[in-house]
Order: sequence, then structure tokens, then C-alpha cells
Amino acid sequence: MQDVTNQLANAQVIEIWVTGPDGANRMFVCSGFWPYGWGGGTVQTKETFTFHVGPSLGRREFIRACCAAGPTGVFGNSAQGSAQVSSSDADWDDEDGRVQVTLELQSSGSWGIYGFHYNVTILAEKARL
Repeated sequence: MQDVTNQLANAQVIEIWVTGPDGANRMFVCSGFWPYGWGGGTVQTKETFTFHVGPSLGRREFIRACCAAGPTGVFGNSAQGSAQVSSSDADWDDEDGRVQVTLELQSSGSWGIYGFHYNVTILAEKARL
């Protein structure tokens, strides 16, 4: 797995005060993109990438996270082939203290992607100031 946290572009975080499930009082909405061409070989390729988003949270502060990701664009020069984000997952990383997103990218034929965009929503219970 390759960590691409330092390659993310236009990373944005919005913090929202909420009254949510399991004691959640904050929701963080994170978005951005990874401007990197990937794939384009002649054989089927599958690779997993990770990156971290959002604020640092303690184990007791993190409640849950969800994510969605998709290609920024696709490229290819044959009628057969494909390129896509085949899976995405977001969960708290106890080593980093932030939410780690894991994406699996897949391509076949001479197809690839021009990077990916992501949206991650994090529910947390933070101490009130």
C-alpha cells in the first residue's frame, strides 16, 4: 500500500456542530483530490492507496467515518478496457490519530485514471470548549 497523503491537492475540511448518534457532537466533511495519472499499462493492474484526512482524534473521540471516491477522469486508447476505483473504506488509524482512507484502484487494457476525488464524513465526540 502506498500512502499518498502528501500528494493530495485542494484538501478541505468543514467542521459542523451536530447532535448525532452515539454522543456525536461534531461532523467533519473532508474533500479534495489526488492529481496523479495511474494505470495505462497493457495488463490488468490493481493497486491499493491510503491517505489520512481530518483532524487528529483520540480513540474515545472517533465514532465512525464513511467515504466515497471516484476517478477525476479516465484515459485509454482501445475499445476494450476499464479503469475505476473498485473499493473505498475510511476508519480511524490508531498510529496516526486521524482517519485513514483506503482505496483500491483497478485498470485493464491500456486504460487508466487521471487521479481521484474523495469525500469523507467523520462523526466525533469532542469536548466542548
